[in-house]
Amino acid sequence: MRWPWIIGALGIAVASPSTPKVAGAKAVSLSLPPTDEEPRAELDPTVLEPVMEEGRKAPALADIDAEVLPNEYTDDPILGRSERVVGEGVKGMIAFTFDDGPVPETTPAVLAALAKYDIPASFFVVTRHFRHPKQHYRERARELFAAEIAQGHLVGSHGMMHERLLTATKTKLDREISGSVKELATYANQPIGMFRPPFGKINYMGRRLLKSLGLTEVFWSIDPRDWEATPGDEDYMRQEIMFAIRNAGGGVIVLHDSKPVTAAIIAGVFDDLEAWNCKRLAKQQEPIYPVSLHYFLRDDVDKPRPIPPAVEQRTAAYKRALPARCAGRRPRK
Repeated sequence: MRWPWIIGALGIAVASPSTPKVAGAKAVSLSLPPTDEEPRAELDPTVLEPVMEEGRKAPALADIDAEVLPNEYTDDPILGRSERVVGEGVKGMIAFTFDDGPVPETTPAVLAALAKYDIPASFFVVTRHFRHPKQHYRERARELFAAEIAQGHLVGSHGMMHERLLTATKTKLDREISGSVKELATYANQPIGMFRPPFGKINYMGRRLLKSLGLTEVFWSIDPRDWEATPGDEDYMRQEIMFAIRNAGGGVIVLHDSKPVTAAIIAGVFDDLEAWNCKRLAKQQEPIYPVSLHYFLRDDVDKPRPIPPAVEQRTAAYKRALPARCAGRRPRK
């Protein structure tokens, strides 16, 4: 069953930033900019021209007129300063990415499933969770963010308030991109090199800001639309995700650790992928290996970026361990 694309705000109010921090993280003293937007008439309409229109290809970041000057919050030479990540053109590998968290009610199940199946992931965080009006919520959200990093997953920004950026003003772009990245980097105690625009759309002015900060745009090639699933859709959604992965043969998949349905089925999805890969191995066919997003980073549009040794070692270890995991699996009925 399909519904219209309705992704509203998560209904989380902005609280004062002067709240307890995660152990080991720096204190955050980041104030929200004024809520009053700049008048549209004062903006150059050519700057706000959409870059994701139907049938129109966005220019490469190399063609965006902006000098790359990363700051202390964005200076990530491993993940930043890359061309747009989409996920197409890479077969036999699947990178799991999760948007909109961390959410105390759902993110823990995703992290537990990733650990159980030894799968790396990337989390694109909405930083207003760290400012929730309920203290226990915001503290737990920060703990989950710290856990994502501690477990070896990648983290990037998905904006501060999950705003639409296709027609955003400079004020909104500064808040959603610069402000959110600054807050993430402060809590992570490391630079943040990736940004995923909410709804997968951003205007030229926003892309110019991304380039100037050295942030990599991260999109996706597989979207099973878990964001529109509701309770009762679990079986359908689980089958849909696995079908989409098999049909694509690899790529970057976007899911949402904020969705109860996704949290409920994600361990089953990973088990389905492992079972299918085991059948592939038995037939001496190449599996679709779950890998880090590093494998999809590109320089100069189509030049693969070197994979860090630690990432290569983790992937190699997963491949070596898979036959034993297959041997230990119970046959499915």
